[in-house]
Amino acid sequence: MWELFGAILTGRMGRGGPGLDLQDYEIKSSMDGASFEYQYHLNTGEAKLLEDIRANHIFISYSPDYRAMTVRTISGSVLAPLFQSWLPGLRERYENAESNRRYRRNVPFGTIRTEGTIVMQIQEGLLIYPSMNA
Repeated sequence: MWELFGAILTGRMGRGGPGLDLQDYEIKSSMDGASFEYQYHLNTGEAKLLEDIRANHIFISYSPDYRAMTVRTISGSVLAPLFQSWLPGLRERYENAESNRRYRRNVPFGTIRTEGTIVMQIQEGLLIYPSMNA
């Protein structure tokens, strides 16, 4: 659902299979104030993590009743130091081919709030940013 919403906002096509959700974009969503989870898998994890470093990211925060939502964007280059810090752990996890557990890491909400650019905000079901009067 959020990938479709991101495709509408960006005009980018979705991608099937492993990798980014859309052309040049990764979409993440979570309840307002929560961190955003990234998962990496055994055979595609390192390539996906390296792709995340180069991609743009869309973070969608929403209220429990979905009446409030904030959409932020961040360039992968801004998040690159965080993503690069995950590489050693990912490589260690999958050194042994018997490990099939996902490698999961989170981007804290505070990072998204301070580094992200708000592109859309909805409150009480109404678009408040960008303003309809602008």
